[in-house]
Amino acid sequence: MLLACLLFLFPEGQFDVGAPASGVEVVLLPAVMAQGAQLDIPAPEISKKPETVAVEQSAPSIPESVEHPVAQQSSQPQASEPVTVEAPRTELELASSGAVAEPGPAVQQTVAEADYATTQAQEEERNHAVRQRLEHFKHYPASARRRGIEGAVDVSFRLNAQGIAEDMQLVSGSGYSILDDAALTTVRRAEPFPVQGGSYRFRLLFTRS
Repeated sequence: MLLACLLFLFPEGQFDVGAPASGVEVVLLPAVMAQGAQLDIPAPEISKKPETVAVEQSAPSIPESVEHPVAQQSSQPQASEPVTVEAPRTELELASSGAVAEPGPAVQQTVAEADYATTQAQEEERNHAVRQRLEHFKHYPASARRRGIEGAVDVSFRLNAQGIAEDMQLVSGSGYSILDDAALTTVRRAEPFPVQGGSYRFRLLFTRS
């Protein structure tokens, strides 16, 4: 009589969302990142020096009968003109004059690497938050556990600005509809996610423990 009352109050598929089920492991799989998330790091430009080829030139023959006039040197020394050397300008002077040098390839590559590292850190933080949410709402159907049904289900989805899963797909099923439905239901029960945007793919492993 008590068992009949419990089945009436908690039919198949309903469970306490506050108590994570044992025997279900949530594994993160590679998914397509949001458009614009990855940054291309430009390769540094390498300037190639032109190869010099030595060419042997024969000296012009001078007839012996031709006499070379010798230029007469002036007895009075010529005064040398003063040479003006411009001192290097400071960064403040360059900035005030508007002549600011553009960053070279090495500086641009360093900035791109920093942006890429920041993007990777944000992506890992979002994946961790989504995984923790699925861990809290995972469920192993009691009937499947009693019958010894085990398997792995791959689910992919995309989150919108409200943290709701869109374009949810069953990428790889377990061969048992009860486990496939439990994986899809886990994603729906976890809504809304504390993350906005991005594409995700997870594997739910159902194993009796």
